[in-house]
Amino acid sequence: MLFPIFGIYYPYGFIVYMSVYGVDFIILCLYVKFVRKISFSDLGFRRSGKWTRYCIVGFLLAVFHNMIDLTVSMFILGATFRFILPLYIHLSIYFLVYLLISVSEEGIFRGCILGGLLKRYGVTASIILSSLLFGLYHFAYPSLFYGLSGAIMTATHMFYSFTVGLFLVYFYHKTDGNPLGVLSYHFSQMFFNIPYIWMEPAAISFRVQPFLPEFWWLFQ
Repeated sequence: MLFPIFGIYYPYGFIVYMSVYGVDFIILCLYVKFVRKISFSDLGFRRSGKWTRYCIVGFLLAVFHNMIDLTVSMFILGATFRFILPLYIHLSIYFLVYLLISVSEEGIFRGCILGGLLKRYGVTASIILSSLLFGLYHFAYPSLFYGLSGAIMTATHMFYSFTVGLFLVYFYHKTDGNPLGVLSYHFSQMFFNIPYIWMEPAAISFRVQPFLPEFWWLFQ
């Protein structure tokens, strides 16, 4: 590996990861207060009569999504997993971590960016543009150090984030512009992201593509 530190998530990667989202949250707060001069409730962060339904739907969709992830990882990619973090650490620390990430990303992309685009462009253009920005935001440059396989991984992750952005915008629209539903999905999808955060690959079958083991560390 050209830069070994990029392959170590704990503790270096975690510190960098959370620093980025901490900055995101601060920027969001400053933008809302001093640039837009509005409150978070104006972005949609307010209680709705249907908030329970929105949260339940988001949670169930996230569980379904992760069931698909785990199925693909185990039965198509041939991966087996082992725990790398005690459950008490995941439940306590990551609850707050993922809540911060969810509020930051949904506030920025669905609340501010999408809301601003809708005032200037049509619905379709705003949805596509905000989703493209969401995909670009998830550009994982360290994987480019792995040559072709890393570039493929980067492009795949960005396209995946773009499609997730489209889904989140649609979900946001169907829940009347209230972010509780997308927050519930976003938080739950990460909190129950079993193959990539709770566990690490203990073994990978040689049935998978030859280049896959080269970038599997990105999922650790």
